[in-house]
Amino acid sequence: MGLSQQEASLGGRLLGWIAHSLVLVAGFSYVAYAITEIGFLALLLPFFPVLMAMFTALDAAFRDAWIYGLSSALFFGWLLAAVFPLA
Repeated sequence: MGLSQQEASLGGRLLGWIAHSLVLVAGFSYVAYAITEIGFLALLLPFFPVLMAMFTALDAAFRDAWIYGLSSALFFGWLLAAVFPLA
């Protein structure tokens, strides 16, 4: 995602954010539906597009794919690792 939006315009970034958010929410919705034990994940679905917007804004500010990739992977990985033990 970071490489594809490195030199993108505002419209390209917005389109990429929407596509990324839709795929992420659809995937986690399916997981929450398929595995009923982690149904609490449905409560977190509205926060994922906000997080993706934050990562996209960070990428737009620095225009470096490594910053986008590292911040997204570390923060989102930490978030999932912190939330899943609650199940």
